[in-house]
Amino acid sequence: MIEGVGLLPYSERLQVLQLTTLAERRSRGDLIEVWKASQDTEDDALDFDFLNNAGSVMFQWSEQVRKLTNCKNATKTKVSELDKKTLANCLFEGYQAAQASNAKYEAAKLCLESIKTEMITLQRSVLKLQQQLLESQSNHAELSAVVDSTVENGIRSYSEVLSDTVRKSVPVLSATKLKKAVKEAVSDDDRLRNVVVFGLKEQDLVHVDSQITELFDTLDEKPSFHAVRIGLQSKDEKVRPVKISFCNAEIVHRILTKAKNLKNSTKFRKVYISPDRGPEERIKHRQLVTEMRLLAAEN
Repeated sequence: MIEGVGLLPYSERLQVLQLTTLAERRSRGDLIEVWKASQDTEDDALDFDFLNNAGSVMFQWSEQVRKLTNCKNATKTKVSELDKKTLANCLFEGYQAAQASNAKYEAAKLCLESIKTEMITLQRSVLKLQQQLLESQSNHAELSAVVDSTVENGIRSYSEVLSDTVRKSVPVLSATKLKKAVKEAVSDDDRLRNVVVFGLKEQDLVHVDSQITELFDTLDEKPSFHAVRIGLQSKDEKVRPVKISFCNAEIVHRILTKAKNLKNSTKFRKVYISPDRGPEERIKHRQLVTEMRLLAAEN
């Protein structure tokens, strides 16, 4: 006994001892018997019963194996009638066909093993790529969280700095100043929808709406409006201006654009239409008119 060999499996034990399997040794013995029969030897070791039994087994093989042999016309009933040499040749050719088929089988088996190895390698590669993908997704999620946190902190810091800057630079408005600012804003918005007519004589028997309607007819305009005289009527018969309100600023723009055509009218030649200016705008406009009159006088 060889120490350590008895515990090994059968296939590994044969490799260590460099021995062939029982099936291979059985095939070797069969070949020896076939070779003896083909040589027509008179050796007592040649067993004719073996050839008969082998011939019977051969006819149980597949149709394709029988076609590869020269025993195409042989049948089970004629096996016992064949001489030893013919029967041995048939067996030998059948064995060669079986060996060729076995070689193809082994080649296919090796190819299959190679394919399995490649598939295992590919599966490992796929698993590795999946692992890398999971790691990449995890890193992406962490990076997104860091970016979001950084942006949020940056925005918060910027908001705090901006709030401090505005708080320091912008004075705190009192309620009175705030009300005044809102009132001025509303008043400015109202003035955009108003015009003021100067030089329109007052007539006791004629309402101001009729005069304004006639004025607008001269300008080919028929808007809806609300007209009212500004100020109290004086004893010196000074003509009070007329404040006219419209529904939107577009009508005001059209009226002011056509106001220059009044100088061509006989009745309203001395009538002047101007925007509804605020106190500061009136002061600036008055100064501008004075400067223009001085320039005109110098020239």
